[in-house]
Amino acid sequence: MSDNTTKGNYMLNAIKKIHLSGDSYTDIQILFNNCVRYSDNSSLQEDLMYLCSTGILSLDGGKVSSAHIASCELTAAKHLSDILQNNIIEKPALLTSVKVNEIELCAEQRRAISISLSHRLSLILGGAGTGKSTLIRGIIQAYDQSKGSYIAVAPTGKAAVNLRIKSGAQSMTVHSLLGLGIETTDDRVDWGSIGLIIIDEASMLTIEMLSGILEHCRNDCRIIMVGDENQLQSVGAGNVIFDLIELGFPVIQLFNNHRQEDIFSALSKNVQNYSWFNSIDDFQFDDSFMLVDIPEYSMQKYICEEAAKRYMNNESFQLLSPVNRSGNLSVSSLNNALHSLVNPCADKSDIIDNGNDLIWNGDRILVVQNNHPLGYCNGDIGQIRMNPEESTINLAAIDFEDGRTCYIPTIDQLNDLRLGYAITVHKSQGGEYDSVILPLCEYNRNMLTRNLLYTAISRAKKQIILVGSPEMLDFAVRNYPRKRNSALVQKTMQIMKKRSSVA
Repeated sequence: MSDNTTKGNYMLNAIKKIHLSGDSYTDIQILFNNCVRYSDNSSLQEDLMYLCSTGILSLDGGKVSSAHIASCELTAAKHLSDILQNNIIEKPALLTSVKVNEIELCAEQRRAISISLSHRLSLILGGAGTGKSTLIRGIIQAYDQSKGSYIAVAPTGKAAVNLRIKSGAQSMTVHSLLGLGIETTDDRVDWGSIGLIIIDEASMLTIEMLSGILEHCRNDCRIIMVGDENQLQSVGAGNVIFDLIELGFPVIQLFNNHRQEDIFSALSKNVQNYSWFNSIDDFQFDDSFMLVDIPEYSMQKYICEEAAKRYMNNESFQLLSPVNRSGNLSVSSLNNALHSLVNPCADKSDIIDNGNDLIWNGDRILVVQNNHPLGYCNGDIGQIRMNPEESTINLAAIDFEDGRTCYIPTIDQLNDLRLGYAITVHKSQGGEYDSVILPLCEYNRNMLTRNLLYTAISRAKKQIILVGSPEMLDFAVRNYPRKRNSALVQKTMQIMKKRSSVA
């Protein structure tokens, strides 16, 4: 290496990819195997030692991680060990009747409210339709605000918007709460006044987010994590929900389906019972849950024709894909194919070329960055209007699906947009649509895990169309995601053991 500013950069890039895949650490030999193309073995050892000595990487008993992630794990472990020793704040209240918007909550939901409000940290887990949003309203309603204010957060901007719409709670992203990165706002959170934090879509929580919340909140603050353990996990280091379950924090599992209009549909039954599914034989099929078995060479044509018809009929619909750019069933390829089908009469004189997509006037677009001043967030979907008549100072307007209209004043903000006819399953988390289409193909086999499949089918409220072979559906539901490397449980238990031995 030529100088210290570039020394070991290849190793840092490898660690970054490892963290983005969900692992909080990797073994030395695996790291070296990933880096061997860039350097010989002696240089690998030298560069690793250099990066550790400068405090950029952390080496702990053969486990390598960034020093930042290692620090987040240790911080979280210290706070979790404190909470575990004294998690119960008060005796659980006996709630015989709770109404939310004139809806009488069932015994399962009342129990969830009682247990969660009596503990410093607890988890409420349940699939689509089990009443989590209604339950969040019930928790806020039952919470005694003389004990402090409350705040509702979610890991992504889209999830935070949906949380506000469905629960009625004032909400923000975890990043905004913690003042991290580009989402830092001028609002100052008064952590000393907060007595309740509700975290929705908790399956997407990273160790960095967990650490930040635990570090800032006061000792008697109630932290309630609401989510679905079958969904995709975070894009970032952390195995948060499963680590907290393993550590023994109270878990309230919701099973009852409260969407009465579709309680007998195959879609509803498949989503509700998915945790126990082991093969394709466990699925039920009807018009709400369909598998279209066609050859892979015909799949793009069928999918695009079906999707175009639904978009042009203004249906509540979303086309999903497991992958972003690889293959003809990727988000990129499907968007390019759908462009002319759905929006053939667009005025091509109004074209955005932001280096990623060519976007025409009237196109369906996806926002990929949060921009609080302009009022849009990562994951928002809407229709773009170039040179809006009602605003002569803005380049474009975006009419979002929830009724909001936001304006784009400068070219820089156009880089926040992509075509949105097809989006990845990851981007769909937190969203709901009447109907969804998902391709299941051999080419995308490595991405087809049971978590991805579940996340896709649970986005649909009325109908899911899976396009692919029975073999690929069977493979997906059998393909459990690998266990993420996390030292959170080990570190927490070690701290507790040391404290007990000292005592």
